[in-house]
Amino acid sequence: MRTPWHPLEIELINELTDQVGTAIAHAKLFGESQTLAEELRHANEKLLLKNDELEEARQQAEEASRLKSEFLANTSHELRTPLNGMIGFLKLVLDGMADDPEEQQEFLRESHKSALHLLNLINDVLDIAKIEAGKMEIDFSDVSLCDLFQHVDNFARPQTEQKHLYLNLSMPQTHDEVKLYGNYQRLLQVLLNLVGNAIKFTPTGGITVSAEIKLQPVEFDQQTWPGFVKISVADTGIGVSLEKQDRLFQTFSQVDGERTRQYGGTGLGLAISQRLVEAMGGQVQFISMGESLGATVTFTTLLYQEPVMIADGS
Repeated sequence: MRTPWHPLEIELINELTDQVGTAIAHAKLFGESQTLAEELRHANEKLLLKNDELEEARQQAEEASRLKSEFLANTSHELRTPLNGMIGFLKLVLDGMADDPEEQQEFLRESHKSALHLLNLINDVLDIAKIEAGKMEIDFSDVSLCDLFQHVDNFARPQTEQKHLYLNLSMPQTHDEVKLYGNYQRLLQVLLNLVGNAIKFTPTGGITVSAEIKLQPVEFDQQTWPGFVKISVADTGIGVSLEKQDRLFQTFSQVDGERTRQYGGTGLGLAISQRLVEAMGGQVQFISMGESLGATVTFTTLLYQEPVMIADGS
C-alpha cells in the first residue's frame, strides 16, 4: 500500500515545479532575446551597409557633378578659342587690314584651320552625348585595313613632319588584303583620335602604328569570326603616371586639367574611342610605365575573313 505524500513533500514538489516552469520560461525568453539581438545586429549591419552605400553614392554624385562642371568649363574655353580666332582673322580681312593676297590667303587658311578644330570639338561633344544616351548607331561592313592605314598616313604625316617626329606604319604581311568587320568612319575616327593624341603629347621621337593578326574564333553579333586584328599606337611622348591611368576612359574625367588646358582638346577622345571599339566587338587597352616614358594604346577589331599569311623567309 502506497504511503500518502507528506504535506511538506507536496509543498516541495510544487515549489520545484514552479521553479522548473520559471527556468523554462526564462530559457525561452533568453532564446527569444538572443534571436532578437541577432536580428537587431543583422538589421544594424544592413543599416550601416546601406548608409555606407548611400554615402558612396553621394560622393560619386558629387564627384560626377564636379567633373561635369570642370569638363564644361574646359570645353567652353576650348570652343571659344578657335571661334575667336576665326572671327579675328576674318575681321582683319573684312576691314582691309590685309591688302597683300598672300597675307589674305594666310588669314583664310588660319580661319579654316580654326573652323576644322571647332568642328572636331563639337563632334566630340555630340558623339559622347549620343553614347551617353544610348543612341549611337553603327552600320557594319567589311573594311580595308590598308585603306585605314593610308588615310591615317595622309592625315598624320604632315603633322609629324612639322614637329620633326618620325611616323612608322607597319601592316601584317599577307598575300591578300586584310579585311576588318566594323564601320569604316568609326574605325578611322578611333585611329585618328589615338594618333592625334600621340602627336599632341610627343615633343620628340615619334609614333609607330602597327597591326597584328590573331587567328582565334570570336563570337559577336550572333556570328563566329575567324579572329581579330590588334592595332597599336605607340609613342615616345610624355606618358601618364600610373595613379592617373584608371581615369583615362572615364567620360568626364580629364586626367590632368592643366595638361588639357596646355595641349587643348576636350579630353573625350579616349572615352569615345573605347565606347566605339566596344560597340564593334573589340577592346581598348592603355599602357604607360609612367610620366616621360611614352604610351601605347591598343585596340582590337574583328577580322572579316582569314587572310593568306606570308610565311617567314618566303
